[in-house]
Amino acid sequence: MEEARRHQTAKTGTVSEINGSPVITMAAEVGGGDHSEVLKRVVRLARRRGYAGEPVDGTFFYAALYDPDGIDPQRLGDALSLLPSDLVGSGIFFEDDPSRNSLVICSVPSPEGRAPQLHLPYYLLPLPQTAILDLLHGRLMIFNLVNSGRVVAALESAGFDVRVPTGRNDLSSESLVVGMEVEDSRGDRFVAEWRNLTMHLNEMTMEFKPVRYIVDIAEAMRSGVRLGVDHVRHHANAEGVVA
Repeated sequence: MEEARRHQTAKTGTVSEINGSPVITMAAEVGGGDHSEVLKRVVRLARRRGYAGEPVDGTFFYAALYDPDGIDPQRLGDALSLLPSDLVGSGIFFEDDPSRNSLVICSVPSPEGRAPQLHLPYYLLPLPQTAILDLLHGRLMIFNLVNSGRVVAALESAGFDVRVPTGRNDLSSESLVVGMEVEDSRGDRFVAEWRNLTMHLNEMTMEFKPVRYIVDIAEAMRSGVRLGVDHVRHHANAEGVVA
């Protein structure tokens, strides 16, 4: 508990020593809030029509299905028939480079698994209580359909080098490697890699946050690497080692 408390109370933007090991504590300045108003609108329209969908950020397509008698796959035909054409016209796909398109479907409520969920549960989403009850009783389903290629493009636009080693960009733990070049306080440049973005990608998709969310977190990670390099160099110089 004491170690956990020291991690929790460590000053951000610094290197602390906890149990004899240096620990970098960073806080991401994440802007843009969330897309809760779009989500509410999609849910509201779905409760009237049975289905509604809307593109967001040129990256996501929020969709919702509603049936007052409970979601039944045999009764979803008419509603789901609208989804393909809505997706095609949504603007979330690359037209000039279709090879970059990769659709990932996230459902709310999410499928039950044995692993802990590292994102807000559906009953804490910024939705009216009626919608939460509809989700709870199986009358409503919400989907976040993500073109993961757009997530890659957003990171690349921020100066990151993104690789997909498996060739399968499904936002899983192995799918993305984010490379970054870091310049320290002395002007020297280093290359670092960030692997396993799953937790933050899940937060982005399951909490209906903008694509800027993952970019801001990557920027914070880059700042953390820079801080770590300066820390190592400072200690090496203090000990008379050329770094």
